[in-house]
Amino acid sequence: MKLAVVIAAYDERENVAPLTRRLYATLAGMAGWEHEVLFVVEGQDGTREALEEMGRELPSLKVLYRAAPGGLGAAFRRGFAAVSRDVDFVVTLDADLNHQPEEIPRLVASLASSGDDILIGSRWVTGASVSGTPLWKLTLSWIVGFLMTCLFGLRVHDKTSGFRVYRRAALAHLPFERDNFAFLPEILVLARRAGLSLREEPIAFTYRVHGQSKMGLLTTSASYLSLLRTAFGRRPEGHAEPPRNRMNDPAGTDRPRLSVVVPTHDTRELTLACLAALSRQEIPGLEIILVDDGSSDGTAEALADSPLHQPAVRLLRNEQLQGFTRAANRGLGAARGEILLLLNSDTEVAPGGLATLLAAFAADPGLGAAGGALYYPDGQPQWSGGPTPSLLWLFGLASGLPAWLGRLPLYRRLRPPAGTGPRPVDWVTGAALALRRTALASLPSLVTPGPLDEAFRFYGQDLDLCLRLTAGGWRVAVVPGFRVLHHHGATIGRQGAGRRQPPDLLWTDLLYWAGKARGARFAARATWAIRLGASLRLAARRLARPFVPPAERATFAAETAAFERALRAILEPALAPPPPLV
Repeated sequence: MKLAVVIAAYDERENVAPLTRRLYATLAGMAGWEHEVLFVVEGQDGTREALEEMGRELPSLKVLYRAAPGGLGAAFRRGFAAVSRDVDFVVTLDADLNHQPEEIPRLVASLASSGDDILIGSRWVTGASVSGTPLWKLTLSWIVGFLMTCLFGLRVHDKTSGFRVYRRAALAHLPFERDNFAFLPEILVLARRAGLSLREEPIAFTYRVHGQSKMGLLTTSASYLSLLRTAFGRRPEGHAEPPRNRMNDPAGTDRPRLSVVVPTHDTRELTLACLAALSRQEIPGLEIILVDDGSSDGTAEALADSPLHQPAVRLLRNEQLQGFTRAANRGLGAARGEILLLLNSDTEVAPGGLATLLAAFAADPGLGAAGGALYYPDGQPQWSGGPTPSLLWLFGLASGLPAWLGRLPLYRRLRPPAGTGPRPVDWVTGAALALRRTALASLPSLVTPGPLDEAFRFYGQDLDLCLRLTAGGWRVAVVPGFRVLHHHGATIGRQGAGRRQPPDLLWTDLLYWAGKARGARFAARATWAIRLGASLRLAARRLARPFVPPAERATFAAETAAFERALRAILEPALAPPPPLV
């Protein structure tokens, strides 16, 4: 069994060191349990630096960081999304030592031995103790508890405790919207509506000794009042709509069947060809959104002068380059369709492809994401989807061995046929990634306009999203009849083109995914797998260099230099999110 502990820490430098020491001493005594610890850190008081220093000796410790505070709910939303897929139970607790980490084994054992989904460490049941808490906080907690019982029928005693244990599967049913303290009772409301079962166990609650509480009376009261919207279906006057899962219903119910989102940066001619291919698809009400990400090649102007312009294509412009993932999120957040297709600007959908795609979603209500059958301009097939990356897969990617083996006739004959119907996979490439809106709405929200994790610079966000969907019970498949021509690599514009993906971006993004999804230990092994594969590839290229035809030597040398840069990049000690591609 595996346990994850998620802790939100906003300016808690004085508390995180003793908390971490006590927490790891406790986890070490849980025989038969693996664990990972994830701190979601905000603020600039040195909390992150203190944890990163401790993390050098604690490989299971991960830190997610942003300087600006986004709220307690938003922090836990990020933390839940970063928990490894093989985790069975998730524990949450405060960073200020209000909660005693020594109680974790008892709480986890209680939930694990029961058939319940969520355990609440309660201050208000027999056997609990509370010391040092200001009277106004006790009063506010009692009032919130009373209202939640009256309005929602919640029959638990402590509805605002942050010391909880969740079954990992239960989190998929809790797409909470509040970014503030109110997410704690909101989760219980969602759990009740989803038919999940709750239980309580007593805890010892000790008010903080060091640091300052972030719970002000007015702000905390306002955050809890926002839950009236959940009870009555509307928001009280004067209360703004909080950040929410943008996939839930941003544009009402009158929506098209399909929206296509095309991010582009300096790929004018390819973009126009992509849009022209879409215009030939016979899909009534098709919505096309082009996100021009700071292009300087006249893409927007060319669109304005072409017959493809409004109302057929809706143009969104970023004046400055934001990077592929942010551009894609902006487009997906603005799209209105029931099915959302993220399409690279260097692609062209074959005739009838969109109709085949929609038919696949209609035939399988459990299909959450679908990818196209990609092919090169010469007709040769491209990789379109497959299983979750393993160490062997990462080695093969870095070494180039699968591509070399693919040229062998015997190897091609041994490969299984693709078939004619959707082929189940764990993930599909984002070059042509179709998503069901209701599947996205079921996911825990990220603090972004769309469903993609913006910590990924260019690659890996498709892998991350597909695995989050499969963890939530949705299926992912490649649809063979949805054929898409892909120029492979040209979407990145002037930073690279041709058949090869820029290896520095690809490898570092995959290593970030490895750390986020599987933890620091797997990420370290993944680094060695890519390093070994890359070294083998470079050795082979050095041996082959004398035999390269003169006309191809300049390209060969440039590719070799790119692999050398990529190898240097992954040797840098960085498992934190890489900087944005700007």
